[in-house]
Amino acid sequence: MKNFEYRVRWADVDMNGHLRHSAYADFCSHARVELLQNLGMGMQKMRELAVGPILFSENLVYKKEVGLNEIIHIETLLKGGRKDASRWRILHKIYKANEVLACEVEVYGAWLNLRERRLCTLPGEYAQKLLDMPKSNDFAWDEES
Repeated sequence: MKNFEYRVRWADVDMNGHLRHSAYADFCSHARVELLQNLGMGMQKMRELAVGPILFSENLVYKKEVGLNEIIHIETLLKGGRKDASRWRILHKIYKANEVLACEVEVYGAWLNLRERRLCTLPGEYAQKLLDMPKSNDFAWDEES
């Protein structure tokens, strides 16, 4: 999916001057918000549909250090999920400006009905937009339980 670009700010670095561990997750979270907006699922639309994304897990694998004022870009790919898009796995690849892979962040999530406070599916058109995202090389459908 579209690469989202960000500049590392003072608030994003640790005592060593490197992007702090939780900032990687924060940048990816923001990239998912931008992705949903681009798919027509911005905050207003989610409120209208009374749905919201939730995470079950988040796994980060650090590859290279990122420093203050560096520009990073994030590639967002669908890594897997259920065929009805009720659950999804997204892979974020964070690159430094010189195209060096700095970190991979994989999240596993689902959709929550905000009125009933239980897991749900998206209306068909939005589910299809999610399923049409570019896929990772190791994309695989999840088995339904």
